[in-house]
Amino acid sequence: MNEQKLWTKVCNNFVKKCRLKQCGRIWTKENWIVQGNKYLERSLMSYVYHSALYPNGDADQFPDEVFHKSLSELAKVITPDHPDLRISRRFHGECSWPSAQAEIAIINAYKSPRDKMTCIVKECREVKHIGGHNLFLLLNLSNKY
Repeated sequence: MNEQKLWTKVCNNFVKKCRLKQCGRIWTKENWIVQGNKYLERSLMSYVYHSALYPNGDADQFPDEVFHKSLSELAKVITPDHPDLRISRRFHGECSWPSAQAEIAIINAYKSPRDKMTCIVKECREVKHIGGHNLFLLLNLSNKY
């Protein structure tokens, strides 16, 4: 078993054991359980983040840097003025393009997988809000080809 799978297994077992101990009066409300689980996940990930996500050190961090640089280059090219997006000029002042870019730019600030996915979902909502489903599909296809 490789190191990353081992970390995943150890973390999952730890979280399962902690969740089994969630009993008593304090855990009677659903929102407390959700908040407790979120805190547990974040706390655990802050301790094992580098070992779990980057077991090979710099070799594992390189793809993240490439991804970040790719997004930076795309941000220079894909603007509300881009002809393929067909965003009407009257909406350029109202569009949430900068907020979508800002949202995805901070993805590395998040440590837990759940928080990273939340960041991605927020960015997708921003893009969909700007131009609807057609723009969202266009941007996804342009990243694949």
